[in-house]
Amino acid sequence: MAVSDWYLWKLYKERYWLTYEDTYVIPYENDLYIAVPIVSYSVKHRGLVLYTVPRWGGIALIDSAGNIQFLKPSEALENPVLKEQKLFPEELTRYYVNSFRYKQGIVNKWFYHVEQLEIAEVPGQYNEQPFLINTDLGMKWIITCEPYGEAHGIFKIYVIDARTGAMQSFTQSKQAALVGPVKATDYLRKANPIVDWSRFILVEPIPVILNNTFYWHVRVIPDDASGISYNAMVDALTTDVTELKTEKELRDYLTGEPITDIAPEFKEGAAIVIIIQEDGIEKNRIEVYPNQTFVVIPMGEGEKGNSTN
Repeated sequence: MAVSDWYLWKLYKERYWLTYEDTYVIPYENDLYIAVPIVSYSVKHRGLVLYTVPRWGGIALIDSAGNIQFLKPSEALENPVLKEQKLFPEELTRYYVNSFRYKQGIVNKWFYHVEQLEIAEVPGQYNEQPFLINTDLGMKWIITCEPYGEAHGIFKIYVIDARTGAMQSFTQSKQAALVGPVKATDYLRKANPIVDWSRFILVEPIPVILNNTFYWHVRVIPDDASGISYNAMVDALTTDVTELKTEKELRDYLTGEPITDIAPEFKEGAAIVIIIQEDGIEKNRIEVYPNQTFVVIPMGEGEKGNSTN
């Protein structure tokens, strides 16, 4: 009974030769609907070889009574329940961009890798591209690509309309290459050399564009994932890192408001160790509590330490 009530069971009973992507719930006029993006396939042939080409097949819309309505792409765009919702399938977006790896031919893809791009990934992160971004022009799927290999620099950005699937691409010159999510997390670690990064995780770097500047928004969380320690914005061109300790600072930064009162709050009873650079600029502050000891160990000749510059 449980299997036969499963939404996928009902969908495949109606139309089998389709791929159904992850669902999302839409509240509309005191009712709840489940929307399921569909990938359909057209059969083609080259000589005696048959193959299929994936394409957007529309949306399966399920109401709270379990009634299923299969909508073509044009119908989904006009349906009031789906107004301002993402419609174009996520995995199909990734598939299309990955297909550009074969632009110079399959031999180049396998052996030479000339002008071959690959989707930039962050090792260990579960939130893979594409990123769904809400913009002034509506919801967009964003995919950033880097050259084949270990360059970790962004040379091409694909912007796909999350409703229609219309695709745009923007290419950076090699001189103006942007850092990707991997390098962005590296620069964030370098900006805080005194932090014990074995106790923190950098998660979900997502692209943000503010005043025509491309940033990576990175969240820093404890290794037990108990919350967000702070947010950081990494300029993808200059690699400058801005740390935002509170939600208000983050909102002010994203809305362009001047950030005030960014001094950290320290708990009562804590001593404060202030680290100052040679040029007199304060670098950091560290809380030391009564049951803790702060030891400064001078480096011997020839030893190297973390630079605060």
